[in-house]
Formats: sequence, C-alpha cells, structure tokens
Amino acid sequence: MKKLVIYFGIGSIVAGVLLLFIIPGYLLRLAVNKITSVDLPSPLYVLVIGRDEVIQRTTRSDVIMIAALDIEKGKVVLTNVPRDLLHNGKKMNYYFAEGGVPLLSKAISNLCGIPVDYYLVVDYRTFKYLGDALGPIEVVVKTPMKYYDKAQNLNIDFSPGVYKLNGPQLLAYIRYRKGGLGDLDRIRREKEVVLEFMKRIKYVDMKTLLDIAGYLKRNMETNFDMYQLVYLALRFRKNFKLSFATFPTKLLDNGNLIVDQHKLKTFIKELRTLSISSENQIPRILLVNGKKSKTKVFQPIEEARWKKIAGFTPVEYLWEDIGLSYHGSVAFITTKKSSIYNKIRSLLVKLYPHRKFIFLWSAYSQDIRDYYKLVIAMAKNRKYLDYPIDAVVILGEIDEK
Repeated sequence: MKKLVIYFGIGSIVAGVLLLFIIPGYLLRLAVNKITSVDLPSPLYVLVIGRDEVIQRTTRSDVIMIAALDIEKGKVVLTNVPRDLLHNGKKMNYYFAEGGVPLLSKAISNLCGIPVDYYLVVDYRTFKYLGDALGPIEVVVKTPMKYYDKAQNLNIDFSPGVYKLNGPQLLAYIRYRKGGLGDLDRIRREKEVVLEFMKRIKYVDMKTLLDIAGYLKRNMETNFDMYQLVYLALRFRKNFKLSFATFPTKLLDNGNLIVDQHKLKTFIKELRTLSISSENQIPRILLVNGKKSKTKVFQPIEEARWKKIAGFTPVEYLWEDIGLSYHGSVAFITTKKSSIYNKIRSLLVKLYPHRKFIFLWSAYSQDIRDYYKLVIAMAKNRKYLDYPIDAVVILGEIDEK
C-alpha cells in the first residue's frame, strides 16, 4: 500500500502561527517536525463509531461508519454500516458490544476486504468539549424539552425559542429523547450539531486546532496520534470532495437485514479505489411534507419506507408548517449529473407508485421559482438546507396517477 510522506511548505506556516503564541522553541520544533513527518497510508480506511450510553453494563454502537480517505487527491467517501446488518449470524452491533473496537474492526475488514487500521470512537464527552471549543451553536427549539434524571445528572429544560448553546447546554440538547420521535429526534439533533462542528473547524486558528487535537487524543478512543489528527484536519478542512456510498444490503421477508452479495463485489472494488459509481452513490435528498396536515409521524413512516425500498434514507426531513402547501407531488432535482437524475426518478416511482410527480431539473428547467420559494420559507423558519442537495422531494396533497 502506497505510503504518503508530507513534503510541502506547511512547516513555515505552522511555525509562524505558533510563534504568535510564544511557544518555547523546542516545542515549536517538535510540533513542526512531527506534523511534517506524518506517514499515513493512502487510501486510508477509518472506522468511525458513535458510542451510546452504557446500559445494563453493555456499551452499544449508535453509529457505525467507514470513512475512506484519499489523502493525495483530497477525496472522502463515507458509507454507513447498518447496526442490524447480519454478518456470520450476528448483528454488527453485537461485535462492538461483545469485543469492542478490535472485534468490530475485524468483522468490517473481513466483510469488505479492506484494512481497517484506524478508528475513532466518539461519545457524549466529545460533544460537550467541542461545544465549548467551537460554540456557541445556534439551535431552534420548537416544542418544550423538559427532562430530569438525578442518576444521570441530567437536567434538560428548554422552552420554544432560539438558543446559542455551548458545551453542557449543547450536550443536554442532543441527549434529550423524550419527545414524540424519541431516538429519531435525538439522532437528527446530533447530525445537526455535527454538521455545525464541521463548518466551524474550517476557520479555527492553528493553536485552537492543536488544542482540539490534543484533547481528542487524550479523551477519545482512537489509535491516531495528535499530530496525525492535526495533519488530516489541515489536509481536508479546506478543499476536499465528499461523497456517500450505499452499503449493499437486502431486506428479507422475515425482517432480517443481510449483505447483498450480488452488489458486494462491485462495492468493495469501488471502495478500494474510492471511485464510487453513480449506481452506488447515495443521492442527498430533502423530503418535505407538502400536505396541509402536519405531524411528526411523517418522518418515521417515510424513513421506514425508504429503508425498506431504497436501502437508504433522505438526509433531512421537513414535516413542520413553513407556510407552504402543495396540491401535487414535486421533485426539484438540483444535481447536474444525468445518472443521479435518472436514479432519483426511478427510485421515486418505486417508492410512490400511486403518485404522479412533476419533475423539475435545474440542468434544463428555468421554471424553478417554487424551489426558491421553499428555500426562502425554510430560511425564515430557521430551517437551512445542508448543501449540496441532489433533490428536494415534496409529497403533496393529492395521490393519484
């Protein structure tokens, strides 16, 4: 596997910034030498685990992802491995619960045929720290969030409104799970906060970046050293291409989720080369409830439908009332790639066979004023699209074909 040794003019930049903070000379030289001599494989495969709370002496994985990084070309491919995916008769979540990172890494490596040499395990402490280091983060609370648990030292008390939250308050915001959608709402809030962290990390100075990397190394379970973390942040925080790949799965009639062996070989080949074809790329879709009736159950119902039929879910849902309603169903397809456009069209036919969609494609259609009306209405209600979005799919009032 090709090794990458860094030979570019970052040393002088690092030195100049650190000198501003009067770091002793020997520490400065050490930091510069360590960062500029990092040796990492390319492509690099990282197992990312979101660790849930310890329940009945068992630690569960809330999220399992593979991040494939091409350091030379600045490419990142993310693929989500379902926690309930069966492998050798056991669910993926079982491997982490029983054997931690080593057992889960071995299972992922055997399944995908790639070396999983590095890992990151993120828990609630990380959210709290990053909330202080990168915050305050603005959030919008639409319904009361109140919960008290003395055993967990948890006191959550938010009334509807706009808040700018730092560490402890931000942690309370993402931990709340007593709403109508329970864990689904919690996962949505976690994603919302993580995206804000990713935006903020682009603009921090070198001292803050070093502080964050040092904290993560000391407090987060990982086999990266601090200088490797700093190096990766420097290489990828400005310019990189991010794509999402669909992990090949198949849902059986008995409800078990298994690997789709027919697609696995192609998927592994593409993951090794980081050249994900349009067939395996996950379209980034915002799903909107365009009916007059607005209810939270819109999200879990549609999420279950997409998981079963499409094998993935939209990146965001909008069920709330933002002052717009739609008579029929509309798909605003904003990607310029015809392959993804065709994939979205065929998917919607499978997902909603009784709906007659109006398809508007930005590559040709100039009449997308309604799309911009939607974006403006969302912004007024403090709902922002996580760009890039491939399509905005609106399920309107009428179901007929």
